[in-house]
Amino acid sequence: MQRTEPTIALVSRAWFPNHQRLFDLIGPMLNERGIKFRYGVMIGSERGRTWKSPDFNVTVIPEKIGPGKSVIVQDKEIALPFGILGWLAKTKPDCIISTPCSEIGNFLAIREARRKGIPSIGWMVGTREFTDGVIDEARLYISRLIHRQFCKNIDYAFTYGTKAQKDITKLRLKRPPISYVVRHTIDEGDYWISTDEDRVQLATSFRAKFKLQNCFTFGYVGQLIKRKGADLLLHAFNSLTEETGFSANLLVLGNGPLRTIYEQASTKKPERIRLISNVAQEEMRSLFAAVDCMVVPSRFDDWSTIINESVCSQTPIIASDGAHAAFDLLNRKNIFSAGSVTSLKEALRSAWLKRNLVTTDIQDLQNRYKATWTLETVANLWVDHLTNIIKQCPRVHSQI
Repeated sequence: MQRTEPTIALVSRAWFPNHQRLFDLIGPMLNERGIKFRYGVMIGSERGRTWKSPDFNVTVIPEKIGPGKSVIVQDKEIALPFGILGWLAKTKPDCIISTPCSEIGNFLAIREARRKGIPSIGWMVGTREFTDGVIDEARLYISRLIHRQFCKNIDYAFTYGTKAQKDITKLRLKRPPISYVVRHTIDEGDYWISTDEDRVQLATSFRAKFKLQNCFTFGYVGQLIKRKGADLLLHAFNSLTEETGFSANLLVLGNGPLRTIYEQASTKKPERIRLISNVAQEEMRSLFAAVDCMVVPSRFDDWSTIINESVCSQTPIIASDGAHAAFDLLNRKNIFSAGSVTSLKEALRSAWLKRNLVTTDIQDLQNRYKATWTLETVANLWVDHLTNIIKQCPRVHSQI
């Protein structure tokens, strides 16, 4: 029998820059081991960026599945699943990876793997934990039901971090998937700052451009929504500004339903609260350099790449235990209780009081990240797991 190269097909709801950087490393590494890697996306852009953007020179070219359209249901974008089965029939995979677990198209991909008798892998985040009213209660129930059903039908789970892996254990399935923490990473080169000289230079230019005061500055980057805890941050910060002796600013980059309250706050306290709508991607490293402490106040976040970005840029950070990345990337002393204004306020006060202390905390976090969480390290982890899994595929195993 003539031996053919086994193929791994990854079906993704949408294209994301960080995923692209990872797959550009994984693809060639798998090829060196005699394994083909195909990357299909149902939606081909992220915030107006695509793999055809000038800042991307891709190695693994994403393949558009179906019409590439989506619909919005209760502020959630859902990809239309048309074309999934046709793409898989053309690809003829020996293993299917599907991400996330909440889309119809991803369920179709997993079902096709079971029908073909080939290994299936779910690349997964943790389960939703935040509710705000009746509609969110329903979403929480449905998301957990979907998560459970998805996990029942996959052979392996690649999780972003340890929290997501524990969420699978809590399902108490009769036949749980074999799970591996493959670590959610970013292109650290976009954010890496390793010297004080670089930080000072980047911070000075950013503060000058946006006319920021030379004062201790907390930073928030993200959607201005309740799930992200944007309302909690404003409440806690305003409360601190009323205390005698406290002197710090808050820089906010984001949009969303809660933007109005930030606009009102920045109007009342323009010297304390600065609201920015947009910063070019190439300037994000400078933004992190200009911030003295980044804040992640999320009630729930199934990861939080801001934590990756802060560690890479050596920007001190405090985060709630509602952000799953905090469990893997931060020390316990950098974490406060999700949903608690009191706990957040104390974390802000502590960070401000330590502003003049020489600390190696963030350097230690960056060193640990460099050793265990970089793109190259994570890509190697993926390739090792995928190689072992693909060898267990009946068709591939018969040729070994």
